[in-house]
Amino acid sequence: MTDEALEDSIPSMRQSVSGNVNMTSDDRNNTTEPEEEQQDVPPRLMITKMVLENFKSYAGVKEIGPFHKCFSAVVGPNGSGKSNVIDAMLFVFGKRAKKLRLNKVSELIHKSDSVKDNPPQYARVSVYFNEIVDTGDGDEDYRIIPNTDMIVTRIAKMDNSSTYKLNGKNSSFKEIANYLNSKGIDLDNNRFLILQGEVEMISMMPPKGKTENDEGLLEYLEDIIGSSKFVEATNIAAEKVDSLSEVRQEKLNRVKAVEREKDNLEGAKQEAEALLKAEREIRRKQSILYQINAMKADKEVTKYTDQQTAISEQLLVERERVAQAQERIKEIESSLKEQRKDYELAFAELTKTKEEFSAYERRDIKLRETIKHERSNKKKLEEKIKVEEKKEIKAAEKKSKAENRIPKLEEEIEALTETKAVEDAKMEEIEEEIKAITQKIRRQLETKTTELAPVKQERAVLQASLDTAVTELKILTDSTHRAKERLTSAETELEELDEKQETKRRSLKDMEKELSQAKQRKVDLEQEDRDIALREETLTKKHKVLLTQIEDVQSALRASGGSTSRSKAVQGILNATKNGGELSKVGVLGRLGDLATINEQYDVAVSTACGMLDHIVVQTTAGAQRCLEFLRKYNLGRASFIPLDKQKKGAHDRVVETPEGAPRLFDLITPTNFAVAPAMYLAVGNTLVAPDLETATRWAYDFSKRWRVVTLDGKLIETAGTMSGGGNRSRRGGMRLSNSRSKIAISENDDEEGLIETMAREAEGIQTKISGGRQRRKEIKDESRKLNMTIKSFEVELPKLAMEISGCDTTREELTKLIPQLRIQCQVSEEESEKRAELQAKIDRCKSDMTSCVTLANKLEKEVSKLQQEIMEAGGPRMKKQKETCEKILASLNDAEKSLNSSKVEILSTEKAIAKAQKSLESLTKQLEDCDVLLTKKTEEVEALEVEALAVVQAYDEVKEIEETKRKALESATKEAEELKKSQSELQYAEIDLLGKLDLLKKQISESSKKLEHWNSEIQRLQAVEDENELEDDEGEDDDSETSQSQEALVEEETKSEEDVQMRDAETQRDNEEKPESITLVSSSSSMSYSALEKIDVEDLKNTISTLQNERNMLAKNANMGAIAEYRKKENDYLARVAELDQITEERNAARKDHEELRRQRLEMFMEGFGVITLKLKEMYQMITLGGDAELELVDSLDPFSEGIVFSVRPPKKSWKNISNLSGGEKTLSSLSLVFALHHFRPTPLYVMDEIDAALDFKNVSIVANYIKERTRNAQFIIISLRNNMFELADRLCGIYKVRNMTNSVTINPKAFGAGAAAPLSDASNAANKSAAGIGEKVVGHNLSSQDAWMATT
Repeated sequence: MTDEALEDSIPSMRQSVSGNVNMTSDDRNNTTEPEEEQQDVPPRLMITKMVLENFKSYAGVKEIGPFHKCFSAVVGPNGSGKSNVIDAMLFVFGKRAKKLRLNKVSELIHKSDSVKDNPPQYARVSVYFNEIVDTGDGDEDYRIIPNTDMIVTRIAKMDNSSTYKLNGKNSSFKEIANYLNSKGIDLDNNRFLILQGEVEMISMMPPKGKTENDEGLLEYLEDIIGSSKFVEATNIAAEKVDSLSEVRQEKLNRVKAVEREKDNLEGAKQEAEALLKAEREIRRKQSILYQINAMKADKEVTKYTDQQTAISEQLLVERERVAQAQERIKEIESSLKEQRKDYELAFAELTKTKEEFSAYERRDIKLRETIKHERSNKKKLEEKIKVEEKKEIKAAEKKSKAENRIPKLEEEIEALTETKAVEDAKMEEIEEEIKAITQKIRRQLETKTTELAPVKQERAVLQASLDTAVTELKILTDSTHRAKERLTSAETELEELDEKQETKRRSLKDMEKELSQAKQRKVDLEQEDRDIALREETLTKKHKVLLTQIEDVQSALRASGGSTSRSKAVQGILNATKNGGELSKVGVLGRLGDLATINEQYDVAVSTACGMLDHIVVQTTAGAQRCLEFLRKYNLGRASFIPLDKQKKGAHDRVVETPEGAPRLFDLITPTNFAVAPAMYLAVGNTLVAPDLETATRWAYDFSKRWRVVTLDGKLIETAGTMSGGGNRSRRGGMRLSNSRSKIAISENDDEEGLIETMAREAEGIQTKISGGRQRRKEIKDESRKLNMTIKSFEVELPKLAMEISGCDTTREELTKLIPQLRIQCQVSEEESEKRAELQAKIDRCKSDMTSCVTLANKLEKEVSKLQQEIMEAGGPRMKKQKETCEKILASLNDAEKSLNSSKVEILSTEKAIAKAQKSLESLTKQLEDCDVLLTKKTEEVEALEVEALAVVQAYDEVKEIEETKRKALESATKEAEELKKSQSELQYAEIDLLGKLDLLKKQISESSKKLEHWNSEIQRLQAVEDENELEDDEGEDDDSETSQSQEALVEEETKSEEDVQMRDAETQRDNEEKPESITLVSSSSSMSYSALEKIDVEDLKNTISTLQNERNMLAKNANMGAIAEYRKKENDYLARVAELDQITEERNAARKDHEELRRQRLEMFMEGFGVITLKLKEMYQMITLGGDAELELVDSLDPFSEGIVFSVRPPKKSWKNISNLSGGEKTLSSLSLVFALHHFRPTPLYVMDEIDAALDFKNVSIVANYIKERTRNAQFIIISLRNNMFELADRLCGIYKVRNMTNSVTINPKAFGAGAAAPLSDASNAANKSAAGIGEKVVGHNLSSQDAWMATT
């Protein structure tokens, strides 16, 4: 039939069938079932038709369809444009031109000869969608959901651009993709589209993609299962974990650095603490010494006061005698009575006025003293308020500690009391037994003890007097001695001062000259260093270039095989194979090692494991024989040959499962010509490459078969179990290296060894120059360092020398003034000499009296001790032991009770102290306010008193003049009574003597009181220093405890982490051992009783203080008192770094947890889907192959994502095989089984497949077609096929054919056609054809099959 006749027949066929389609559509709308019955059926999307305009082979507007809701088949001759239907769908669904078998979008536009006069400017594809609800199993049993029509359009233009439309409106691909995804069509993976040849591609997928962009079976399944959505997030989480781990390591390094700095300060801190400890001990000893001096002063005050009282009583007696004498004088002077009376009146007036003035004066003094006192009191009150606040805080802390001690002490006392009662009862029993024996001795002991008591008391009094006299004498002597020493020192220093000043001036001049020379030398050295550095940089660049060239020459030599690495026979054959050579046409390919490349990492391994690298590869056996003849002809020796025509075909292509996925050496080799792959496989076989000997041993022996394994360093294990290796040198260079940097080609005639040797000598000479320059720069650096130190030292010393020179003038002036004063101080007065003699006599008397007293006391003490010993011996060892037990328990009990009472008293005292402090604070605050008021008031009173006192002074002056007149008259009269008074002179002299003694005693009492006050003030000063140091120690202990806790927390954290950071607990332990020592030091404020003080040897105490001061001075030379503060600062830095480390560790652990959670979710989702797909795969393969079996296996079951997935099948009546080893049909069946299993796992509403049955036979096509027919109950299938077993089962047939290089289409209903209503459902032809009706009648009349009907119409 001609093309014109065919075009005429199609329109009538379309008209006759279109009525049938309309009828069936109406019938379908009328036969919809009730809505109640369809509520459980979900809607699904279907493609109703496609409209193509100028798309590829489709000229003009062509309509393909309508498609059936279930199974539609697209049929037509080869090259008619069937695959363009799927290309049109791919185009609409957003694929690039490369996916459509073209290079750019503009090539999609139709370009046949029929349109060359008016070529179209665009191509348009529209796909029509509807949502339907199935109402039954029939072909037409469905209902279209209203308002669900959707048209997706894409237009390609000549400028290679394209646009999308949705229902005729411009849209974006993202909106279209979102719409189709919402309906169950995944455009990201396009699993509903199976293109031509894609089934076979599935079977050829590797287990896993080699790179991120490659797709293997693992990635293919992950995309479908959906676990691939976790891949990016998991990688980001892993990067975050790595980043945080690096940050954490940096923080950890910082912690260690700060800890080292802190440890470096430990020694200096201990030295400073030792100095503080020594000073504290000195203060304690000084406090005892000051208490002894205060005790002596106190005793002197008591003694002098007693003497003053006795003299005062004697003075009263003498005064009484003087009064009696005065009465007698009054009687004699009675004549002077009136005159005296007048004088007395005047004197009384004067006295009264004077008293008034004195009263004002006393008031003024009192007011001023009051003001002064109140000001001083105000200052003291402010200080007391601060002290009371500190006392309140300190008392609260003491109370808390005491309350914690009481329960433990009460339990201890109760236990000791019970024990003591038991032991006392035993002691009483022993005493009753020996009572009669010891009674006499006890009476003697009491007598001797009574005699000893007064002797001891007398000795103590004498010792106190002696100590006082010695101290006073020493004080008098020391002052003069010190003045003499100072005078001698001052005179000597003045004599040496001029010489010393001149010496310093000469030193200053010399040092300035040396400084100038050092600076000039430094400038010269810096210039020389710069010159050498520039020269060294130039030489270094040249040296690097030479080394690179040498390495390139050596690499090129290795890559070319090297004349020295080949035997004479091999080299001769290779030379003969060159152009024009004797063996140039016999098919010699070359040396085996030169016909492939390998990474440099495996150079040693391949050179060791492959002993055939020097074999010659030839194409045929005849070529090998010609080469042997050549060797015999020229007597070149022996050589081995590998003829390719004798190698076993396909052996190297087999899939080999290696232990633990170990790499084969053969897979690491890249042949330059794949034809030599069999020869390479012959040479290396299935040899494995292991990173080390341990892994190689495990692979070689621990699996079901023996393997030949070679390590990277050249150790080889054969399948027979033998091992080879060792030696100092490894074999290299057997094969060309794929990553060689060599770009130099070495020909056979080049003297490569001479070239390398020349370049090496030149490089060695340059290196010698560089080394010499570096040595000189090192010398310059050392000399510059010394010069810098010298210059710095001079710059520091020069100002010091200048200051010392000027200081000599000042010192000379001061010494000139000081020497006369010191000479005066060295002179001893007569009064002081008499005082010294008196004190020395007193000391001699005390020593004499002490001798007899001490002798008697020692004698009595020995007798008392002897009697006590006799009592103990009478009781025997039993009594001694029991007494020791009782005394020990009693001492423990007393200590415990004392501690308990002390704690209770301390609680009460601290409560009282707190209350007292609070009360004192209130009182002091009130007193401070009252003090301010009183100061204001007294100031005003002073001002008023000054005004009143002025009038009193004037009256006093007037009365004084009157009194003076009358006194003169009285004195003249009194001269007459002088004779009477002579008798009273002796009495007056005695009174004066007593008054002198009384004044002396008052002076001595005053001096002793001042001494007592001085020593008490010194004790208080020591107490203040001690309190301040104790407060600092408490703060330091708090810091140490915090540091210890932080270190323990850090150690605990680091123990949990995998780094196991080693923290230094020894430092914490050492601090804890040192703290109790500082706490147990006796406070300088500890007061001692007079009896205890009297037992202390003052000289020993002073010697001890002097020794301690010397030790303190030695420590002070090296001690750095700032080390303690610096140490605490480093501790704070350390704690801050530890806190940062803890924070970053928590962040790292959280990130690691997130990473593991993402891995778990990915694994769970994948394994769940993988299990479903695997089971369905078995079912589908068994159904399709009628008895076979298929399985998806994880290469690494522990980590599915590391090695990928292997697809293995067992065809019926065959063994298990990898899918890549199957025939074409078997691959297609296996791949279709997987595709159908994936469709079952992730169903979509529609599927489009292009010639999936091309490689199947009749039976298998029928099986697949019937399965697809079964699946079309709830999905739409559009399948392109040329197999009648496939498209005979279709519900619609879309015929594709070409007329004048333009594709047309026609769609028919096979069932209606077979029933006699053979009319096409649609016709895509735009030509005016007229004879289709007659052809339709023929087709119906012959009752042809669907395939015959289609052939008839075409």
